[in-house]
Amino acid sequence: MKSAVIGAGLILAACADVLVLDSEATLSLPERIFGVISGHAHLSPWIGAGGAAVATLTGEPIDPHTFSYGGVIVVSSAEVNVEAERLAQSVAQNDPLLMQSIKSGWLESRRAIAGAYRTEIEHTITLDLVNFSLPMSPEK
Repeated sequence: MKSAVIGAGLILAACADVLVLDSEATLSLPERIFGVISGHAHLSPWIGAGGAAVATLTGEPIDPHTFSYGGVIVVSSAEVNVEAERLAQSVAQNDPLLMQSIKSGWLESRRAIAGAYRTEIEHTITLDLVNFSLPMSPEK
């Protein structure tokens, strides 16, 4: 089964410390059709600023292999769960204080991403292009 990581799901996945992707996954940020500006901040560390710009501006599908720029592990769909489990077991064997120290070093970059995301959302609200009633639909 081909997996899909679209919109907010892709942004959420991009928050991971380690990301394992299905080589055939459908990845995209179609929010712009709804007048929402988001995703560039979270995707930039994984696919670079240029790739994130293309994904955010066009909403076109993103090739999972593009994420290898940021160190994502891309495997077949049959291997995703096995590889994720293997990595989780490897991390779990480390000293918890060491893991805390490593991750605390990432805090500033995570804060920068959160700030950039906040700015994206504030710009979305300022533009007033989104009808936030359910179901979400593009404003004309």
